[in-house]
This record gives sequence, structure tokens and C-alpha cells, in this order.
Amino acid sequence: MAGFSIDFSQVNESSTLEPGFYPVVIGKVEVKEASDKQSLYVQWNLTVSEGEHEGANITLRTSLKTNVQWRLKAIMRSLGFAVDGTINFEVDPDTNILVEPSMVGLAAVAEVYNEEYNGSMRTQVSTIYGPEDPALRTAVEAFDRAQSAKPLVVQTPAVTAPSAAGAKPAARPATGGLKLR
Repeated sequence: MAGFSIDFSQVNESSTLEPGFYPVVIGKVEVKEASDKQSLYVQWNLTVSEGEHEGANITLRTSLKTNVQWRLKAIMRSLGFAVDGTINFEVDPDTNILVEPSMVGLAAVAEVYNEEYNGSMRTQVSTIYGPEDPALRTAVEAFDRAQSAKPLVVQTPAVTAPSAAGAKPAARPATGGLKLR
């Protein structure tokens, strides 16, 4: 019989991320059936691409119900897809993985929060933004204002501040110059 070893000294105790914005890369995108068996949703598998939580996997789900397709439309627009007309989605019938339009490998920024589920906290993705979407800056600034109004919270700066010597920092192209977690 074969065995294996795990070095638990390198395993993070917490599986939640602090609320905020994280640069991610889009991985597998699947179409799944909702638990009520009445509707479908898109499951976006995202991987944090830099920072302290690099490599962490998080998931976004977007319903395909007609009354909430506005959310998928906003995400697609933010990622740079034209959404003024019909988009044909091609799904592999054997795996339910979205084949077209291809989104695997696209850079994005995930906005996350934590919620309690069955007695434990878990990270949820509220939305993702394309790194060049002007709505991203607005969302980060609104998040910062909300966080600064609360005592004892860690703030996420919306823009990298100039250094003490007055030099401007280099912009981070993947995030439009925003400093993310």
C-alpha cells in the first residue's frame, strides 16, 4: 500500500480572506444546476494571483435566472466582453465547462466578504472586476470609506500613497494602480 506525508506546519489555519479586493486569475468556469433543480448558474473558480494569499482558491457563482442576468452582464462587461447583444456560450456537454467565450487565464480583481455558514466563517466573492474597469476604483474607494467609519478594522488603501521622499510609486498594471490585498 502506498502512503504520503503532509507537513502541517505550512498549512494555514484559516480558510477565510480578509474582506477587500484581491487580484485573481480566472480558472475553470462551469455551468451547474442549482440545488433546487430549477435553474442553472455559472461557477467561476478563481485563484488569488499575488500577495499574502497568493494561490488561495475562491469561488463566485452567478445565476442564469433571467431576473438576475444583469449580474453576469456586468461581470462580462467589466472583463471586456461586448454585451450589447447576444453572446453565444458554448459548454462542453461532458464536463459542463464553459468553452466559449474563453475566460480561463483572464486577470480580474475579486471583491470578497465573509459570512457565517453552519457555524463557521467562509469567504464569499461578491463580484469580480476587470483590472481596467473604472468601476473597480469606485468600489475600492467606497469600501475604504465604509471601513474607515468602523472602529478596529484593517483598511485597504485605494491607491498606493507616494513615498516619504515624494517619489510616485510605480503603477501596478494588473490592478490599474490600485493597491490590493
